[in-house]
Amino acid sequence: MITRLEAKPVRRILTSLTRQRKQSSVCPEFPALEGRTALVTGPTSGIGRATVAGLLARGAEVVLLGRHADKLSALADALGADGLDTDRLTPVVCDLANLDSVAAAVHDITQIMRRKPLDILVENAAIMPKQYAETAQGYEISFGTNVLGHFALRAGLLRSCLSDKARVIILTGDTYVLANSCSPNYYWRTTLGGLKAYNRSKLGNFWIGRELQRRYPRLNVFIVHPGVVATKLGANGPLASVVKQSVFVTPEAGAQTSLICATQADLAHGSYYHNVHGEVELTNADPAMNDWEARQFWDACARISERGLGNRVSTLRRAS
Repeated sequence: MITRLEAKPVRRILTSLTRQRKQSSVCPEFPALEGRTALVTGPTSGIGRATVAGLLARGAEVVLLGRHADKLSALADALGADGLDTDRLTPVVCDLANLDSVAAAVHDITQIMRRKPLDILVENAAIMPKQYAETAQGYEISFGTNVLGHFALRAGLLRSCLSDKARVIILTGDTYVLANSCSPNYYWRTTLGGLKAYNRSKLGNFWIGRELQRRYPRLNVFIVHPGVVATKLGANGPLASVVKQSVFVTPEAGAQTSLICATQADLAHGSYYHNVHGEVELTNADPAMNDWEARQFWDACARISERGLGNRVSTLRRAS
C-alpha cells in the first residue's frame, strides 16, 4: 500500500513523531546476504552502526567508510563482542568533507573490490553543524558532507566497482520538507542556521536520489526517511536528552527502513520509503518533486565533484 503525503511540514512531522514508536517498520531477518558486499558511510555510531550490524547478521561483507581509523577499529571490536563475524568487515578511512580524501577512498575501495562488484551502497553519514564551517574545498559543511561528499564517492564507485544493478540507499529526513532549496553557496550565521543547512542538505539528498534513478535506470535507488532517531545529531543537553528518550526511536529502529531497502524484493525503485508510512507518494507541491531544480542541482554537484576524481578513478579501473 502506498501512502500519499501532503506537503504540510508541521502536520506531517508531528504525525510521524507521534506514531513512530508504535508503527515504525521492521525488517524481516531474511533473505540472507551471503556473497553480497555492502558499503556503509558513517558506520561508527547511531543508525550507521545499527545498519552495519543488521547487514553482518544477514551474512553480508561490509566496507566501513569513516573518518577515524581508531573508531572503525573500536566498532569492529564492539560488533565482535556482540557475536558478529567481524572478519567480513573492511575499514576504509575517508573524510566526506574533503574531495581529495574521497578520491583516495575510491582508489582504496577499487583495490579492495578488484573484480568483485559492490552490491549495496548505504549513504548514511550526515552532520548537523552548530557553527558555520566549510569543507576543505570551501563549501558549507552540511552540503559538502551530506550531499557533495556522497556524490563524489558514488560517482567514483559508478566508474569502478558499483554494480549496475546495485541497491543505492540514500538517507534523507522528512524535515527536508521545511526547505525549498539546496545549493553549494549557502551561507549562514543565525542560531537556527545549522538546522536550516541540514534540512537543505536533506532536500538535496532527495533530489540527487530521484535524479540518480532517472540517469541510471538499472540501479535500484531508494530514498529513506529513517525516523526521528536518538543519535548525536542536534542538541544534546539535559532537555534534549529527555525529549529524545521519550519521543525519538532508537538507532536500531532507525536502521530498519535502510535494511528493508537493502534486502527485500519487489520494492519500487526510485521511491521514498518512510519508517512509519512505508512507500510514499508525494504531491507536486512537495519541494522534493521539483525535477527541474533536481537536474540543475545534479549538474552543479557533478561540476564540483569532478575535481580530478574522474580521471583518477578511470585510470584505476583500467589498471585493476
